[in-house]
Amino acid sequence: MSLAESEDRNPYLTVGLLCSLRYEGRKSDEEIAEQLRFDSAEDMRIQLNNWDVPAWLVGEAPGSESDKTERRGMTATEEPTELPPAYDALPLFRRALQKLNWAIGDLENRKEYLQNGRFVAHESTGPAYSPKTGIEEGTLTIPMGGQQTPLEPLPALIGAYVLADEPLEPLLEKLNLWPQSVDKEQIQKLIEGGRTTKGHIRGLKSVAGMIARGIRGGAIRSGPTTGEVSERIQNGVWYSRQLTQRGLVPATISGRLREAGFTREEISQIRKLKKLPQPE
Repeated sequence: MSLAESEDRNPYLTVGLLCSLRYEGRKSDEEIAEQLRFDSAEDMRIQLNNWDVPAWLVGEAPGSESDKTERRGMTATEEPTELPPAYDALPLFRRALQKLNWAIGDLENRKEYLQNGRFVAHESTGPAYSPKTGIEEGTLTIPMGGQQTPLEPLPALIGAYVLADEPLEPLLEKLNLWPQSVDKEQIQKLIEGGRTTKGHIRGLKSVAGMIARGIRGGAIRSGPTTGEVSERIQNGVWYSRQLTQRGLVPATISGRLREAGFTREEISQIRKLKKLPQPE
């Protein structure tokens, strides 16, 4: 019996035999799969996951711990909730961009210095009015203090530039006296984040994503990920649903998906994500 014939397989008998073999503890996953007449251990895991068998009984596929966690979380059991159209926030986004656009003009009369690790700045605001003479005399220069980071709006403008996926080098050429000495790899890590042995270090893009997640209604929390869905898998879910609506049985649908170029692992993901939203 192969995975393609899984609709004829008795799940109670299969899981019962699996429990017995797990209890004996003498066989590998490949040996167990062969005894249960699966094509491979991966085929066995796919079928058991489709039956919602607990992960501790299914067994773990080879791979990193984070990969295992993501695969276990890759499901779509909840009914999808349609969110408010993002386009409705267009006036708010435009107002924010307009504020940044106005802020660019403030940079024209600003002078900034790097001294002892601080960014010290002052700004000229144009002719100053003298109450004694009643005329405008010279220019008025306003002190802006010194900070460990460049003064606003520069961080916001640089952040917007980076989040827009614009290249780093031209910006360094314009804003840095010594662009060749900049540790670009360090800056890139601050932008992109990265994985370490202790977990994921968030960068600007991932922090922006977490903020967007919270604003959009998702929970901001640490812990196991529920995974991400590629355009390819989403398209496979839609195709699978079309075949289901035409009355095709699961084995035939799996065959059609394989004909379309989907791997067994991808077909397993498609089955778990069958409740993904579909076009109206």
